[in-house]
Parts: sequence; structure tokens; C-alpha cells
Amino acid sequence: MPDPVEAAEARVEITKTASPVLAKPGQKITYTVELRNAGDVDRPDFGFTDDLSGVLDDADFDHDESATSGTVSFAGSRVTWSGDVAAGQTVTVTYGVTVNDPPAGDMRLSGELVGGEDSNCEAGSTDPACGDLDEPGLPLLYVLMTADRETVDPGEVVAYTVTVGNVGTAAYQGAALTGELSRVLDDAIYNGDARATDGTVSYGASKLAWTGDIPAGETVTITYSVTVNTPDTGDRVLDSAVQARGGGTNCPGPVPGPAGPGEPVPVTGLGCAQRVAVEGVTISRTLVPEEPEAGDTVTYTITVTNPGRIVYPGARLTDDLSGVLDDAVFDDVEASSGTVSYAEPMLDWRGDIPVESAVTITYRVTVGDPPLGDSALRDEVVGVKPESNCAAGSTDPDCGTEPVGIAPARVPASEAGAGPEPDAVTDPVPEAVPVPGREPVPSPGSDLVPIPSPKRVTERSPTPSYGPGWERPLPIPCPVGGPCLGPGRPALPFTGLPLGPVLAGFLLLGLGLAPRLCRRRGTC
Repeated sequence: MPDPVEAAEARVEITKTASPVLAKPGQKITYTVELRNAGDVDRPDFGFTDDLSGVLDDADFDHDESATSGTVSFAGSRVTWSGDVAAGQTVTVTYGVTVNDPPAGDMRLSGELVGGEDSNCEAGSTDPACGDLDEPGLPLLYVLMTADRETVDPGEVVAYTVTVGNVGTAAYQGAALTGELSRVLDDAIYNGDARATDGTVSYGASKLAWTGDIPAGETVTITYSVTVNTPDTGDRVLDSAVQARGGGTNCPGPVPGPAGPGEPVPVTGLGCAQRVAVEGVTISRTLVPEEPEAGDTVTYTITVTNPGRIVYPGARLTDDLSGVLDDAVFDDVEASSGTVSYAEPMLDWRGDIPVESAVTITYRVTVGDPPLGDSALRDEVVGVKPESNCAAGSTDPDCGTEPVGIAPARVPASEAGAGPEPDAVTDPVPEAVPVPGREPVPSPGSDLVPIPSPKRVTERSPTPSYGPGWERPLPIPCPVGGPCLGPGRPALPFTGLPLGPVLAGFLLLGLGLAPRLCRRRGTC
């Protein structure tokens, strides 16, 4: 017959559990040890020790130990409890650890609990309830995001690959990745081609999302692509990033923010982000005056702007002035940096364009008076290197392909006269001046039979009184059938002295002088 005390001691059962069972880096694990006395005899001075050396190489003790009865303590790497376990009583002891992120040990959480004599967890016990044989591992994801190029031209495709490998010792359940595309889609279009070798991938609101389980030692590959806009009106930088939530990854987030000029894209972990620079500059062209006239000096300004975040060494552009030089003469050219040269009809500039900067090329032409060509200024700016909005054949108006018409030169005010042309209808007509041998021209209101007014004749005076270039109608009607010499008097053709009146005058003069002569001579 067995000893009653021994039977009672043998009925103290120990059970150790962990929650969660499969933890991830960064998570808290709570250990619970239950000591149950199933007998009808008390078990005094019972105890256990849990050596956490195999846990604390990957985790930190939380110093939150507690017990429903007895005494619990932590020292070094061991948790110790001692106390009485009454018959039919269950004593509960709890304590916790937080797994490091990333873990620095063997990525296994291995404790070693040893209970008092006559328990199921005596030294050397193989009872899994003691938690010694089950050594949970830790999952750990390594994310690597890559692009198939570092620079891209407008219109080209950039292909991205996100590789997610579980380098831990346990399956990573419920892994979740988010790809942020908002700073890519200001310059490009998502091609709707995301694929994954396992799990589920979706797209919405400028984000790619993937979820799935990854066993230890396995890898999942996610691919997608974008096409760069033509022309690119964004910031000419494709900044993409990936975030793996849930802990135990090298890309925990948050998603990297935009970098400053010339700086690399910020990352929260190796391989979590990619930057692809869009090749190209923006070219604009202006001319002053915008509506040139014959004889004007026209100033052209070409501005080459690098809005991106990479330096463009050896950039080049040309400007074909063939359509300008048929109406104008080239004067001079200068550039804010680089080297500019001119060999009729081509202007050529070469130089470096730093990050977020601009270069200006200024040249002047003088329009002919009158223009000798088609009376239109048409040049053609071509960005040779790097890519630009002024590629060969571009119809962008900033590239100068639209003709600018030339207006005729204006007449200076000093030559055009100061006053308006007098109104020939409303000007008063003075009375006609009588001319010997001609019938007088009737004055307004006279009883004479009016003579139809001749058509007014307008002529240009070599020294007009109303200013150069002005034409003034004569204020006096010209005689019928006779020309007019100028303002103020009619002009009649000279026909000689009137013969009748002259002969009569001489006859009368002779008759009047004859008596005087005879009396003086005494011959009467």
C-alpha cells in the first residue's frame, strides 16, 4: 500500500504555457506556470526554477513577475517561486519578456523549468508540459526592393522587384507589405501588372499591398512596373518605398519621406526604398518684344532648367536660326554658364547643369526695315542632351517652332503731324476773288446764278503748313476748267494783256494829248 504523503506529493502537476506561442520580434511573450495539487493532502514548501538563458539572448525580461500565492523573484536569468500548494489548490505564476527587434541570439526561445520532487517537472523530465522540449523559433523577414535602372527617359518603363525572404527559424504568419507609389505616380503611370509568387497582391490609392504566410527559409517575389510620362511634368524623381508591418522585418516603416536636393532617398532599412531619376531638362524660350516690328532689336532668352536631383554633365542644345536670318541680322550671344558659339545659322550651347538650377542663353537680332524674307521669325530649339521637351521634331511652343510675325514700322509722331486732317466738308468756304476777264464766283447768298462747284483737288504741298505728310483740301473752289496752285487763291492760266481795252486806252490817251501839243507848238 503506497504511503499517503508520497501519493499526495506526486499529484502536484506543473504546466508552463506561452502567449503568443509563435511570437514575432518586437512582441511581448507572457509565460504562465500553473501548479495544481490534485490530491487531498497539502504540499508545503514546494517550488520551481525557470532558467531563461535560452530566451534572454533574443529578448528582455519585463520584470512583471507575479503569483497568486507564495513568493516569486527574478535574478540573473532565472525566475524562482516557492510556497505551499494546498490540496485541491492551483497556484498561478506569470512573468513576461519582450522579444528584441531584430533578435540578436539564435532566434529560439528556450527555457528550462525544473520543479520540486515528485512533480512532473523534476530534473531530467521529458514532459512537454514543462516547456523544455518545445523551443519556439522566431520569424524574421528580409525585404529587398530593386529597380532595373538608376535613370530613365520619359516614355520608358521601370520594372521593380520586391523580394521577401524569411531568414528566421519559424514561419512568418500573416506577413503584410505595402508599396508606396505616390512619389512615383507624379511622374509615371502604374501599368497594372503586379504579380506575386505566393500570397495575394492588390493595388489601390497609389499603394500596392501584399499579404501571405512565409515559411522559414522560403522567399516570395513581387514584381510590378511603371511607365514614365511623356513629357514628364513631375519632379523627375521616382521615389518608391516598401513597408513591412508587424515586426521582425528590416522595413518596419514608416514610409520614407521625400529627400532634399541632391540627397539620397532616406531609408528605414537596407533595401526598403529606391530612387530612379528621370533624365531630362525643361527648356523655355521668350523674346522681347513679343510683337516685333521692322527695325526692332529682338532679344531671345532660352532657359534650360534642371528640376531633378541629379547633375547633367555635358548637356547640349542647338537653335537653328534659318527662319530668323531671312528677316534679321544676328547681333550677339551670351550664356550664364557653359560655352555658347554661333556659326550661321546655328547657335550651339554646351555645359553642365547642376541639381535644381537653370542656365540662360541670351542672343539678339535686328530686324530689317523692311524685312527681306517672309516677315516672320521662326527658330527651332533642340535639346540634344539630356532628354527635354524640345526633342527634334517637337511642337512645343517653348521650342520656337511657331512663327512670330513682323509688323511694319510705325511712323514717328514727329513725322505724322500733331493735329487731325481738316474736314473738307465742314470747313467754311470764303468768297471767290474776282479776276479780270472772268465772271466772278458767286458768294453765298448773292443773286448771281451759282456755278456748280468743281471737284475739290487734294495735293501735297512741298512745305505744307499742317505738318509733313498731311494732305489739306483747298478752302476755295477752283475755277471751272482751271487748275489750282495752292491754298488761298485760284490759279488761272496766263493768256496775255486784253487787246481791246489796251487799244482803246491808247486811242483815248492820244485824243487827249493832241490839243495840248498843238497849242504848245502854236500850230492850232
